[in-house]
Amino acid sequence: MPHRSIIGPWSQKLLLVVGVAVGAAAPVAEHKSPQPPRNEATQLQQQPTSDQRGTEQSPFIIQILPPVKALDKVGSAKDNAAKHEPSNKWWFYELGTGDEIASIATLVGLLQFAALVATYWVMRRAARQQLRAYISGLPDFVSSFDETHRPRASYTLRNVGQTPAFELVHRSGIAAFPYPLPLSFKLPPITNPMTAPIVLFSNIPLNGYTEKGTPFSDIELAGIRSGLMRVYIFGEIRYRDVFHKRRWTTFCSSVQVRDEATLMKLTSNSSETFENIVFEAAAVGNDAR
Repeated sequence: MPHRSIIGPWSQKLLLVVGVAVGAAAPVAEHKSPQPPRNEATQLQQQPTSDQRGTEQSPFIIQILPPVKALDKVGSAKDNAAKHEPSNKWWFYELGTGDEIASIATLVGLLQFAALVATYWVMRRAARQQLRAYISGLPDFVSSFDETHRPRASYTLRNVGQTPAFELVHRSGIAAFPYPLPLSFKLPPITNPMTAPIVLFSNIPLNGYTEKGTPFSDIELAGIRSGLMRVYIFGEIRYRDVFHKRRWTTFCSSVQVRDEATLMKLTSNSSETFENIVFEAAAVGNDAR
């Protein structure tokens, strides 16, 4: 009588498939079985070398460092504090290399421009000072006088500059003052009117003339004859230079007589021509601008 299996054919096939699947999964599970993680640092700590072991005479010191993240946080905090901390450095040191070079180049350019402007104005002023008109006034004659005759004098104006003097006017006076004049002496104002304006060209002389309004007093004549006083011829000149700037010149000279005989003739209304007379520049009253 044939043996009859309790399990049907479909059940046998199902069991066969399950057995094959379990047999295939067993080596995979064995291959992927979890193992405890091993740190490399732990292995080094667990297996120190012979030179890492300390001795009683020279013990081995271990320094415990904070974690890397903690160090990063500390560094970031220090950087933030340094950024917010006020700096005492000059702003120039906070610039980059390119900005520093540009700043220095700009400063050098500004200095060169300032030097160029200053040079231009110096040269311009020097050229004007060289080319402008200069007017001088020099007395060259005085007439004889006495108690009843007024003295007369003449002087020569000369343009010693290189350009003409425009709208030139002048006036002068005669007076008796002590000799020598102190530096603090103030000349009296000239009451004579100004002459008509003219143009005086370079190196062209111009003659001026003046006369005292009244004769010298007895005291003045006595002082001139004794040498304590002298006859002074003084005046002022006003004009405009070629650069349209107003200029002026003042002059003052005393009449110096070298011998007593000539002095007596000068103060006695003589008609002779005096050769021993010198016109000496006074200590005051000679200026120009």
